[in-house]
Amino acid sequence: MSPYIGRNFEEVKAILDEKGEKYSWEIARPKSRAFDIDETDLYCLREQESSQSERKLVLAYAAKTKGGTKDGI
Repeated sequence: MSPYIGRNFEEVKAILDEKGEKYSWEIARPKSRAFDIDETDLYCLREQESSQSERKLVLAYAAKTKGGTKDGI
């Protein structure tokens, strides 16, 4: 399993910078959140590779609940 899944985007960015790894990312943006991105609200949902072997992290908003986090998609 990817070490990035479930982590906050700022944590992921710090790990990538430290390791010197190159990723691109996209945001799986829920329709209800059409305003500016707050990176503290983004979590890594999945990691994928494209046909060009580009490594991509897909980020999503997470709503904090009493039981932890829940995907905001």
